[in-house]
Amino acid sequence: MATVAKMSAFEKFSFGCGDVGCTVIWNVVGMFMTIYYTDDVGITGAAVAAIMLSVRIFDGISDLIMGYFLDRTNSKLGKARPWILWSSPFMAIFLVLCFSVPDFLGPTMKIVYAFLTYFFLTVIIYTACNLSYCALTSFLTDDLKDRASMNSFRFVMTSIGSLVLGYVTPIAAKSLGWFGITTVYGLVALALLLLCFFVCKERIKPQPRKAEDKVTVKESLYVLSRNTFFYFLVAFFMIDYIIFGLTGASGMYLSRYIIQDDAFFGHLNLAGVLPQMIACCCFPWIMNICRGKWNTLILGYALYTIGFGMCAFLVTTSMRIGTYDYYIMLVGLGIKGFGWGMHLVAMFAMIADVVEYG
Repeated sequence: MATVAKMSAFEKFSFGCGDVGCTVIWNVVGMFMTIYYTDDVGITGAAVAAIMLSVRIFDGISDLIMGYFLDRTNSKLGKARPWILWSSPFMAIFLVLCFSVPDFLGPTMKIVYAFLTYFFLTVIIYTACNLSYCALTSFLTDDLKDRASMNSFRFVMTSIGSLVLGYVTPIAAKSLGWFGITTVYGLVALALLLLCFFVCKERIKPQPRKAEDKVTVKESLYVLSRNTFFYFLVAFFMIDYIIFGLTGASGMYLSRYIIQDDAFFGHLNLAGVLPQMIACCCFPWIMNICRGKWNTLILGYALYTIGFGMCAFLVTTSMRIGTYDYYIMLVGLGIKGFGWGMHLVAMFAMIADVVEYG
């Protein structure tokens, strides 16, 4: 297949906007939903943990189902773009619904409502949108430099988006309320995803499969089971989801109950996200120094573990701004963020390698 024309800078920017739209939804849910459930709705921490754990189990299954439908989608709009188009409005709607648990419901019904809205947002709608967005990369261009450049745009833009969310949300939630701020975020995410849909065009058309080339589900699973590196990649993603679930909302609790200032969450977020953004920008040089993506990924995990350990074991609950614990925490967050950035880019870059190996 001949190499297609290179993508314009605006198209790469629009592609990055799609991931920022997904990041707005995912980060608001990951960083603020737990504290909303416990402090505003009155759901116990144990119930919140049960909701999120059960939903994550279903999420793994939905990824496989969505991949099946995506692989068999053929339309005038392409393979991935149609799913982004229809799922983005529903994602905005369900974000608002997740943060709008009715006060008149009893304790049990609040848990049921929280589970159902969180389930539909993350398991069905977000999976359809984000999986299609990730698959879009391979349909936009077959130029390797363009793909690397697109991902650079993507990760830098999402890091900036995370910084803005960290500073704005705790303050805006007090003035607008959770319904108001999630409505704004939902509209922003919708606009960004629609920009990605309208600007980015699928230039790479997969070759139609011949009858003799088609394989059954059983044969596909057998081939997948022989792909050793697939298991490593699955393990990495499982670890990442567990880490995000355990630590994603911890910054808001620390800001509210230790520092006693919700707005401080923005500074905590900055301490981790800025080094992460630097690591993403410097990834090609870091990978050359580490001699490969695998070594970069492992070193990233090691740095993340060291930084996390500093925050978990060297910082006490009596920490205050300006104390020794405070600066230890900032250094730990920086190391943790830099390692996470290295690992994140390396892991996503390895996806194509694992597919090609298979």
